[in-house]
Amino acid sequence: MRPERSGVEEGSVLAMVLMAIAALLILGGALSALSLTEGLIARNQEQDAKLYYIAEAGIEAGVAALGCACDHESPLSGCLGGGGYSVQIVPAPGLPENHPYHEHIPQRLLEGQRLVVSEGSLKGRFMVMAVIVEAGENGAGALPGEFDEGHEESDVEEGVVIAEWINPWRL
Repeated sequence: MRPERSGVEEGSVLAMVLMAIAALLILGGALSALSLTEGLIARNQEQDAKLYYIAEAGIEAGVAALGCACDHESPLSGCLGGGGYSVQIVPAPGLPENHPYHEHIPQRLLEGQRLVVSEGSLKGRFMVMAVIVEAGENGAGALPGEFDEGHEESDVEEGVVIAEWINPWRL
């Protein structure tokens, strides 16, 4: 013999199953969106790292050019890692006030200093990096391995010393 049920209990199991399925669908959708977002974040971080190193390669090219000839002022450019860089070498006194990067690099250069500005580009993104460079203790004729006190080996290129790094920024 079957116990009698009231009309309220009929279909309550079906409603509970439907609510559980709806909760699982919402949870699955949220996890799917989260995994897509994490992938985008990882790709953006990879692009930012590549862009940073492309801009830094431009700085290295500019410092190397100054290491060969301290009076070098011609623009430089190159391609690297699917992107490119363009380098501007600015003599003292520095960037004019109407230059687009002046707000980021307002420093006035001392006599004998050069400003090396590198603009890296990769897939529509841009990053600018700059350093102030001056002749090493032995001038332009300094030998590799002879460094000023307090400078790391990587801060010197054939007698040229990086006096100051300026924080990079994105355009």
